[in-house]
Amino acid sequence: MKTRLMMFVAVIALFVFNGCSDSKESYVKDFKKFIELTIDEQIEITKLKATYATRRGLSNLKNGVDKLLDSDILKMEKNKK
Repeated sequence: MKTRLMMFVAVIALFVFNGCSDSKESYVKDFKKFIELTIDEQIEITKLKATYATRRGLSNLKNGVDKLLDSDILKMEKNKK
């Protein structure tokens, strides 16, 4: 009985360790093969990525400008005193 239990544990451990050995690159490559996107879907994803990058960039730009203006306003207030 103990021998069978030990064999079972060894087989399970083999599957667990073997499943974890995939690299990130191979996982992404396999996933890409799995989903098989059409050209139209890939174009749509690219458009969405570009929209996201643009909005994120504009948001970062706005935050940078706001910080500069805030620091300039503080400097002007200090100079008034």
